Amino acid sequence: MAIPWGISFHCDLDDCLLSMITDPNKLKFWMKGLVADIQMTSFGECQSIYFGEVPDKCGWTIHQYLTTSNITCHFCDSGKAFIDIFTCKSDIPNLKERIEQNLFHNLKPSKIKIDVLKRY
Repeated sequence: MAIPWGISFHCDLDDCLLSMITDPNKLKFWMKGLVADIQMTSFGECQSIYFGEVPDKCGWTIHQYLTTSNITCHFCDSGKAFIDIFTCKSDIPNLKERIEQNLFHNLKPSKIKIDVLKRY
């Protein structure tokens, strides 16, 4: 079997802590911790922007480049969050569990669904 070129994690979260996901400064601080927890290295500063045309989908989108790819997140004012982590550094032990633990601990969602896609 071929070794994956990279791996992508698609995380859907429900009922996140609103005081966390509606504050861009808290989100940027959280992003630094996430990058450290998953043993990645940031490339540049975290970028953030607030936007949306549909009321329940408005919120903060943040993006962090990594030396091995990127993390992109959208946090809806309704409490939902969608987080995509892509890296070509696929040899980190328990990476999915590290991601899940960080999300539960910091964003406090009622539910997390993580789909993993290996990229070849």
